Amino acid sequence: MFDSFLVVGSINIDYNVRVPHLPNPGETLTGKSFSRAFGGKGANQAVSLARLLRESKEKVFFAGKVGTDDDGKNARENLKINGVSTQFISNSENHTGMALIEIDDVANNRIVVVPGANGDCDENWAVATIQNYCKLKPSIKTCFLFQLEIPIASVEAAIRTAKDSGGTIILDPAPAVPIEKKLWSLIDVVTPNQSEAQLYTGVFPKTNDSAQKAALKFAHMGTQAVIIKAGAIGSWYFDEKEQWFCPAFTVKALDTTAAGDVFNAAFAAARGKDMSASDSLRFANAAAAISITGEGAQSAMPGYDTVKELLQAQPKIVPRQL
Repeated sequence: MFDSFLVVGSINIDYNVRVPHLPNPGETLTGKSFSRAFGGKGANQAVSLARLLRESKEKVFFAGKVGTDDDGKNARENLKINGVSTQFISNSENHTGMALIEIDDVANNRIVVVPGANGDCDENWAVATIQNYCKLKPSIKTCFLFQLEIPIASVEAAIRTAKDSGGTIILDPAPAVPIEKKLWSLIDVVTPNQSEAQLYTGVFPKTNDSAQKAALKFAHMGTQAVIIKAGAIGSWYFDEKEQWFCPAFTVKALDTTAAGDVFNAAFAAARGKDMSASDSLRFANAAAAISITGEGAQSAMPGYDTVKELLQAQPKIVPRQL
């Protein structure tokens, strides 16, 4: 279905602190450990895609901005090492983006993002980037992946330009911010988690019925398909023809920071291999489950064969049609 992938979004350096529990307001805690890791929802999705497609012919591109500091140089090099093309990354006079992440003993997390160079991804840059990509790949079937950690006006401009090129649009609406009403009809797949779904629809999806209600509201906004990510519960898929629920796979969770990013990448990769919606949902659930078994956003992102192994190891975890 897809010959190429372009991820447009954020690049961060994650500063991770492990704590016994997430601190209350005014509470001072002694952290158990500290580490730096590469992150940013955009970069995470690009790295995850590249690992899943490493043995395939599909090409993964990333577009974003970094500072000229060491963090920016290291982040760019990390993408290259993982097989992501960096030719659409621009330099900013601002510092490279960062995220301050607290992770407790049961893998719950709390994240504060400082945009830095990500905030300099303006509308002109976004439009020019998509246009330059399309000149490079004029006849390629492209899947465009977006998130909301760069300015929303830039995301909207990029989506409009990408849709004009005939590409498929997958939007991870995180962090949840108001989106132009007309834009929803340009989105092929929107992938909120439960909290994001509630912010956009007013419905918190925790059962099949409530998930269907939330998905229907997204459909009325204009989006073609809806995936709701519900962590340890599983995930739902809805479009005008199909409705599926897939339970979560059983793993030992250490760090859930990038689970949603891996899910999106894996779903896109699976659809790119012409898997059905239900098989893609199961594949994405498995990839996301594996990703939470290691520390750091990108450390446990799996390759294609690793995901297949989990699918074979837990054959009873399968999607159910609603």
